[in-house]
Amino acid sequence: MLRPPHGIQFGTDSTRSGIALLPKHAIAPVAAALAACRMPATGLHGKLERAGLDEVAAATLIDDLLAHGILRVHQPPRPVAVVGASASSSILRTVLAETGIWVRSPSRGEPDGNFLNRLESDVPVVVIGFHALFAGRSVFLADRPTIIPARVEDGMVEVGPLRIDGEGPCPYCTDLAELRRDPEARVLRAQLGPSMRFDPLCEHLLAVKVAAVIHGLYSQTPAPGMHVERPRPGLLLRLSPYDGAVEERIVEPLALCPLCSSQDLLPIEDAP
Repeated sequence: MLRPPHGIQFGTDSTRSGIALLPKHAIAPVAAALAACRMPATGLHGKLERAGLDEVAAATLIDDLLAHGILRVHQPPRPVAVVGASASSSILRTVLAETGIWVRSPSRGEPDGNFLNRLESDVPVVVIGFHALFAGRSVFLADRPTIIPARVEDGMVEVGPLRIDGEGPCPYCTDLAELRRDPEARVLRAQLGPSMRFDPLCEHLLAVKVAAVIHGLYSQTPAPGMHVERPRPGLLLRLSPYDGAVEERIVEPLALCPLCSSQDLLPIEDAP
């Protein structure tokens, strides 16, 4: 935005936006050069010089814009795997793709276990929806360093507990914890289908919140007025699209989890 008398303002709120003061003759051409930037922007330094800035001024402006998150160093799309067959999964895939994430998913008809086996170990995995307790998928996920579970449960969106870079509870931890809370949880879980529909507001909120967690993992310098917080291992979020309240707590790994605490113990799998 052009700001009288000799400035370019990066944002609508002048109390939080960056303002660059420039020679009068260069304001409009520089603003046009910056407005024309696309991802990736190539040759920007030369365009700013042709717009009327000298070499040092052009380099300084680019450095300032990078430091404040208005410009960002271009990086190739970061991969994230999404496992799940629900409407929430589809919405999440769309949101991630629109925000520059390379979404990986199982091929049509491919079992989750096969997909996870061939997936590179450093790719974060988002697991959407309910699954049978102690199912094979928990085993395939257990050695993944970064796992983001998310689901809609009783009108609330639940994201977590997060496993980040090998820290935080694994899927078997959360399965065991749920069984401790309710001895009949295994029977109840078996009645939940993977493609169940929920309140559309909850489904969209889930997608937005999970995408925000992903971008927190891959965070760069945020734009002015934005705050990007790196997710913490074990973080569990519960939120509603209706009241704006957010509950959060840290969930620790279980001390006796057969996959976290002892690699010598074999997990129990569902019988065929």
